[in-house]
Formats: sequence, C-alpha cells, structure tokens
Amino acid sequence: MAKPALAEAIGFMTMWVVVMGLSLAVLHGVEAALWAGAYLSLGALDTPAEAMLFSVDSMTTRGASGLTLHHHWQVMGALEAVAGMLMFGISTAYMFFIMQFTAVAG
Repeated sequence: MAKPALAEAIGFMTMWVVVMGLSLAVLHGVEAALWAGAYLSLGALDTPAEAMLFSVDSMTTRGASGLTLHHHWQVMGALEAVAGMLMFGISTAYMFFIMQFTAVAG
C-alpha cells in the first residue's frame, strides 16, 4: 500500500487534533459541571451559575471570578484546582501520544 501524500497526512493529523481537542474540551466541561453540582449539593455556593463559574475558574487555576466558597468548603476549591491542572496535563500528554503514534503508524 502506498504511503499517503504529505498534504493528506497533514490533513489527517489536523483532523485528529481537532477531534481530540473538542472531545477533551467537552470532557473538561463535564468535569467542571460535576464539581459545580457538588458545590451546589453541599451548599458551598448559592446558584448554579455561580457554581459553574467558580468551578471553571478553579479548574483552570485562573481564580479571578471574585467568587469564594463558604468558609468551611474553601479547601475543596483548592483541590479542584489541583485536579484540574492534573487533568489538563494528562490531556496534553494524551494528545501528544496520539500524534506520535499516528505519525509513526502512518
């Protein structure tokens, strides 16, 4: 079987990166929604909008939303920041693994 042309290989790799990027973005959104649900069910934040904003803000370690958890739940926000950074790191490593595997296999 003949090897694909360079342009075709680049197109295939680009498609994979886009599909993986969108899939990982959705999965990270689901993770943020689960954390937001936990904040709401525990009474750490008052509204769903605040919970989701705080969750995305903590997960990305941005921390500039101005929202704070009720005092006895503040450690939970720090734990989400740690989990978020680990998940972004694992996602990045996964993307590079797939790109390398695809390049070698192709």
